[in-house]
Formats: sequence, C-alpha cells, structure tokens
Amino acid sequence: MKRPFLTDYILYSLAKFFSALFTAMPVDAALGVGRFCGGLAYIFNRKRARIAYANMRAAFCAEKSPSEIRRLLIRLYENFGQTLIEVLRMPKVDEAYIKKYVSIKNISYLNETRARGRGVIFLTGHFGNWELSSVASVFTGFPLLVLAREQKMSLLNGALNALRESKGCRVIKKGMATREIFDHLRENGIVGILSDQDAGKRGLFVDFFGRPTSMARGAFALSQKTGAVIIPTFMKRRRGPYQELILEKPIEVGRGDAGVLEAVKRFASILERRIREAPDQWLWLHKRWKSTPLRKTVVLSDGKRGHLNQSLAVFEAVKECRRRSRREADTELKVIEVRYKTRAHRVFLDALSAIFSGYALWRSRCLKLCLNRESYEGLSGNYADIVISCGSGTAGVNLLFGRENNAKGIVIMRPGALSSANFDLAVIPEHDNPPARKNIVATLGAPNLITRERLESGLKSLEVSADLGGKKSVGLLVGGDNKYYALGPVLMKAVSGAVAGAARELDMNVLATSSRRTSEAAAGAMKSELEKSGLARLIITASERGPKWAVAGILAASEVVVVSGESSSMVSEAVSSSRPVIVFRPARKPAIRGNNRHEFFLRGLESKGLIRISTPGDLKKDIIEAAASGTERPAGPDDYGKILEAIKGIL
Repeated sequence: MKRPFLTDYILYSLAKFFSALFTAMPVDAALGVGRFCGGLAYIFNRKRARIAYANMRAAFCAEKSPSEIRRLLIRLYENFGQTLIEVLRMPKVDEAYIKKYVSIKNISYLNETRARGRGVIFLTGHFGNWELSSVASVFTGFPLLVLAREQKMSLLNGALNALRESKGCRVIKKGMATREIFDHLRENGIVGILSDQDAGKRGLFVDFFGRPTSMARGAFALSQKTGAVIIPTFMKRRRGPYQELILEKPIEVGRGDAGVLEAVKRFASILERRIREAPDQWLWLHKRWKSTPLRKTVVLSDGKRGHLNQSLAVFEAVKECRRRSRREADTELKVIEVRYKTRAHRVFLDALSAIFSGYALWRSRCLKLCLNRESYEGLSGNYADIVISCGSGTAGVNLLFGRENNAKGIVIMRPGALSSANFDLAVIPEHDNPPARKNIVATLGAPNLITRERLESGLKSLEVSADLGGKKSVGLLVGGDNKYYALGPVLMKAVSGAVAGAARELDMNVLATSSRRTSEAAAGAMKSELEKSGLARLIITASERGPKWAVAGILAASEVVVVSGESSSMVSEAVSSSRPVIVFRPARKPAIRGNNRHEFFLRGLESKGLIRISTPGDLKKDIIEAAASGTERPAGPDDYGKILEAIKGIL
C-alpha cells in the first residue's frame, strides 16, 4: 500500500526546496552539511543503526574491535549524508563537474567489450554514490538504460527518475518493458543494475563475508540470454566531492544454472573485496542476511554444569525448530564462559545493563569494564543471531551482548535484578512464580537434554563400558552443597548403604555418579560404601572426568533412580527419563532462613506423582516398593513442547 499522498507531497516539496538550497551552495559547504546531517541521523535513526551495526559485526567481529566498527558506522552515516546532498545537487552536475571531480579507472574494459558488439551490463551495489555513477557514464560518452525499483512515494520517485533522465539516462522500472531491455543490449547498449540486497528464498545462495547469502540472479540470467557482458562497477569516494568510478574485469556468464551460479559467486567475491577496502561506503542499513539459512547461537556459561545443560537443552529446541526447513549444519553453536573480574563487577554489570543496553556506545564498554579479558575477547570476537543463558549471573551479559548483535535473547530462570521483559523469551520454572507475559514460558521442571534418542545412545555406551551381567540396575545421581543444603559424608554413607541394600534384595546392579559440586569427602563416602557392597558396576566421582553419556546411560539402564534433591537440573533429568524417581534431601543448612522455592519445586513434582520424596531411613523400603510397582506413572510435563512452540514464535 502506498503512503498517504500528503506525506509524499510534503517530502517532495522539502526535497525541491533543499535541492535549490544546496545547489546554490559551494560543493564543499553542501557536503559538510551532509556529513553533519548524517551524524545526526546516526543518533536518531536507532533502528537502522542497530541493523547496520549488527551487519558489520557479522562481517568484521573477528578482525575489528567494537569501537572500530562503531567508528565505521558513524562514517557510513556521514558518507550517506554526502550522497543524499549530491543527489539533491544533481541539477548542477554537468560534464565539467564530472571531469573535475570523477576519475574513471579501467575504462579499457568497457571499450574492449563494446568493440565486440556484445552489450554491457554495469552491475553495481549501494556503494559510494551509486546514483552519480550512471551520470558519470553518460558524460563519458556511454549513456545507459537504468533498471530502477519503483519507490513507495510516487512524487519523490518521479522527481528522482526525472533527474536521472535529465542527464541522459533512460529509466526502466523493474518488472516492466523486458523486451526493451533485451533490444537495448542486443544493440550493444549499456544497462545499469543494482544487485546487492537480500534476494529472498528464491535467490542464489553464495558465500559473502563467510555466510551463505541470497543474491539476485536476474542480471546474470539477462546476460546469459542476451550475450551481454557483465562489468562490475563501483563509485568510490576518495574525499569530499572527489570520487573514482572503478570498472572491474568483465564477467562472462557460462551456460546453464552452473554458469549463472559461478558468475554470481564471482560478483559476490568482487563486491566483498570492494567493501573490505572501504566498509564505510557500503549501505549496511538493510537486513542483508535476512534470508541466510545460517543462524549462529552463542550460549553463555557461568561455569555451572547444570545451568549449561539447561541452555544446551534450549539450543536443542532451536535446532529442532530449524531442522524442519534447514540442514543441521545451518544452526551453529558457540559456548562462551562468562567470568567477571570480581563479584562486585557482576552486581555492577546488572545495574549497567539495565541502563545502557540501548546505547551502542556503552554496551561493549560495560562488558569490557566488568568481564575478565578472556571472556570479553570471546564475546567481542563472535557474532550471534541468538543468545541463550541460564541463571541470573549471566543475564546482564545476555542483554548487552544480545543488543550488541541485534540478536534474539533467551534467558532461563529469573534474570536476577533485570526484568524478563528485556528478553525475547524467558523460560522460568513455575516455582519461581513467573509473571504472566507473552514472552514467558512457565515450566514445571528445568530444561534438560534427556530425550529418547539420548537415552538409547547412552545405554549403548554404558553397555560397552560396564558389564551389567544381564541384570537390572538402581541408579544414583548425586549433586552437592548449595545455598540451602549440605551434602556431607555421613549422609552419603547412609544413602549409599540404603541403595546397596535395596539393590541386593532386588538382585540388581548399582550405577552411580556424582557431580563437580560433590565434595571429595561425600564422593569418597559414596564410592567406599558402594564398592564394599560389590554391586556397583559404574561409579563416577567428582575427581574423575565422567563421559558425556554417563547420566543418560545410568537413567536408561535403571529400573529406579535415586537423586539428591538440591539440584533442580538433576531431578528434572531423572523425571524426563520416565523412570520411577526417588528424591532424598541433603541436610538443610541451619543458618539459612526464609523461603526456599526449591521446596515448592519438589512438592509440585510430588503432588503430580512424578517423584517420591524420601529420607535415608526410608530409602531402602521406597526403592523396593518403586521397583515392585513397575515403571508406570503419570506422564511427565511437556516442558519441551512448550519451549519448542515459544521458540517457533521468535525465530
């Protein structure tokens, strides 16, 4: 739908007024105003500035610092301001102006091609002053037919086309007069075409700044059908009004689809080279990689394995959403560990992120101020389309880094002092009392990586590593101390003894693993008691590096799973396995008072029949009863399905 006529008329009238004003001014003064206006546009045109900055980060994050990219972005706006002023001053551009301010490089490419009578397609992009390049061609003795996209505002569009044609160009609207274009090329004429924006899903995908990028095939198909030769052409600003029209080596399109694809690749390579030479002269303001199949995900890790597993589980949901239309390789993952300089810097960053997340000038500075060098360099050297984090400790970094990349931000658990409204999606357990917002998914348990496929794979790996002797097993998953609970050696001796006693009566094996949070004393007590029983077929302690399949393998092989109750991640993994789950509580720390939301989490699972809460004294009896009752129990929560649907809505 076209914009209202009144808006079009007002803008058209302003353009006519400023055209007369800037035409009357000396060129250097007019361009100075253009640079100033471009700087103002950088400040106030925040939406487009975010897109341009994210595009530049996608292209240059591995080689340029955030401050360098920001300076390039400001110069881009200044250059664009100069280009707009030059368009408004077009009535004053004549042959003398072109001879004074524009030099032409490699004109021999054009002369040689025209001598062969093949016709020429000048293929360019939104680089430098692309409008001036067609005028320069006319006054050099080579008038062109310009293929132009019709703009939404008809009066402004008509005025621009009138300016183009007043200098000797002929304007043809895209999608119309195809026969005229064919005839013009076959008569050895020249056609100018812009071809550097996203061409959608129907475009040809070629490498451009290391990403599959959709490029339009129209100019190349036209060349193939008419025999015209493509000459990539770029107008590069040297300083002020002085510019250089550069002609690249001609591209001849071969036969068939393969010929078109190869030619598109060559043009994309030439365009990238020119942009790298002068990145502030290309128009980065549009969503250049909107149609790329490649999406890069950065998971922020706080060093806690449970939190990382939750983030990876959400990443698996991202992959699942994209797998239906994309290859698995098109969803990339990078895990970056977040380390603060001090604990005070973490608190400080949360405050800074709430204030400065909307300001490109400060986001990177806040991260640099508060993070250690390795973490900061890991973030500044990577680009992300999606950022995932778990826990309040990384929420501030997620917000700043996500905004820095114009990325989708996903947080798991409450984001500390920050509002969940700052993120595209928040996955928060019900026991944390999440607010009712469209961007929040309330889950019963914690996101985890336990799926049917992982259970099957884990079981196969376990059977290779441990001799189960054809017997069933009791699984034991042990966490460690946290804010509310202490897991000591006395408790672990009692729990391990109860597990071994139940396994002996049931004629089962014992499979056990502790976590990195388990103290050496507690892990040692568990190992000693289980080894003494002679029933343990697998024991992994904190001092050992357990295989990745350990938890999935233990869950898959167990008839009953016993879990320490302080870890929502570990309990959720056990529940997701669909085995009977018995949870024992470590000793509550007497110094800790107040509400413990983790208690609500366990009680919620117990009320739905998904777990049984036990004590060391009752544990043996409860294991035997659970084994006798079989594996039937109420269906677990569909947390994964909820997360999957929510992710579909933001991708």
